[in-house]
Amino acid sequence: MLRLGLVGVLVALLGAASVVGVHRWRAVTAAPPVEPDRVAWALLDLRTRTLRTSAEATQTYTAESMIKVWIVADDLRRLAERDIRPHPDEITALSAMIRDSDDHAAEVIYQRNGEDAVIERLITICGLTETTVRPGWWSLTRMTARDAARMGGCVADGRAAGQRWTNWVLDQMRRVRGEGYFGIVSALPRAERAGLAIKNGWTLHVNEGQWAVNCLAISAGWVLVVQTGYSTARGGLDHGGRTCTEVAGQVLAPATGPIGTPAGVSADALGRPGNAR
Repeated sequence: MLRLGLVGVLVALLGAASVVGVHRWRAVTAAPPVEPDRVAWALLDLRTRTLRTSAEATQTYTAESMIKVWIVADDLRRLAERDIRPHPDEITALSAMIRDSDDHAAEVIYQRNGEDAVIERLITICGLTETTVRPGWWSLTRMTARDAARMGGCVADGRAAGQRWTNWVLDQMRRVRGEGYFGIVSALPRAERAGLAIKNGWTLHVNEGQWAVNCLAISAGWVLVVQTGYSTARGGLDHGGRTCTEVAGQVLAPATGPIGTPAGVSADALGRPGNAR
């Protein structure tokens, strides 16, 4: 009886250990589901002012460094209005804001020109309707893809920087380099990339475990914006860059024309097509 009792105890213990082992194995390997990417795009035809968008283009995203192009343009326009020629050091800083996405320079100019008033002028001058100010934070300005495309159109037609400085701003955007050179430009044939003006924005929001990546491109005939937000489990900055490239490749596909409704669009990458606005 004693021997049988010991055998029974061992079997019971082994059984319990087995159950516990399976439970622990499952706890370690079973990951929570990863939320799909949020993606929105908007395409503005500069000749007809036709705006085509994904259905998600009414959702707001943080603007991040994409909005630096406005901070630069606003500064130069205001100086020109007072007939002030910027100091060479300021020109260097403004160039770095666009070409190298210099945060420090952006903060200095943003504070000097009134902080929230900088974004309020963006809304007024460019006719934005879906953009909200985050007090004291240019990077956390929230805007839709539609409004971001309107901002790009405002830069392209000269309202943002004024007649004296618009070409200079666009030229700096064509000379973006380093980490900020990605996204929509990579969807174009190599021979056409040098002529495309771009300004991207990207931030890893560590506390939320979320990336925010925005891509803005201005050509002679159109403005395209792609905005995406995604979990760090989906990847790093390169994931957002690829998303911008893939979306741009489909929106700008030669088979559909530069402002045609995208054909063969992946719902995961591109979102649902919306209507012309």
